[in-house]
Amino acid sequence: LAERLSDLLAVVLLTIGGLFVYPEGRIAIGLSASFIIFTLYTVQQDAWLKRFENWSKKLLPQHAAHSIEFLIETILAFRACFKPKTLLYGTILGVMAWGLEGTALFFILDLLHASIPLSTAIFIHAFALLVGAITFLPGGLGGTEIVMYQLLILNDVPPTIAAAATLLIRLCTLWFSVVLGLI
Repeated sequence: LAERLSDLLAVVLLTIGGLFVYPEGRIAIGLSASFIIFTLYTVQQDAWLKRFENWSKKLLPQHAAHSIEFLIETILAFRACFKPKTLLYGTILGVMAWGLEGTALFFILDLLHASIPLSTAIFIHAFALLVGAITFLPGGLGGTEIVMYQLLILNDVPPTIAAAATLLIRLCTLWFSVVLGLI
């Protein structure tokens, strides 16, 4: 759970970095950053978590209240994993790893003679991963590729090169780890 959270934070930070280039994206940056900081602060506050648990028991249906209670108990049980220093290390490693995958997309595009800025390639890769994660499909299959392809097209990459780059980066990143795991 903590590893997935630090991965999520890393991808969100990379996405936020890419959105900073677009003036209309700065509102999303502020809202995202505020939500992340508030959430990380909240999981460190025992009293807040207990109040939230009691509130959910009073106001929500039993199934929803039980789910929230389970989530809070999980956070408390794995408190060491949610300490700021631990999350910071995991997030830094995640930013490096996911950022390097975005850099790989940049180099693939460059080899295919479609130049976009490195920051844009990292943003496209991170944002596509984020959308793919929202689909709740394993590896974000389908959603990640569609978003990546469309964002490449929006950045003036020819459709054939966008399709090839999307397939290559997914083969090099997602499927490489799947094959390695199977071996």
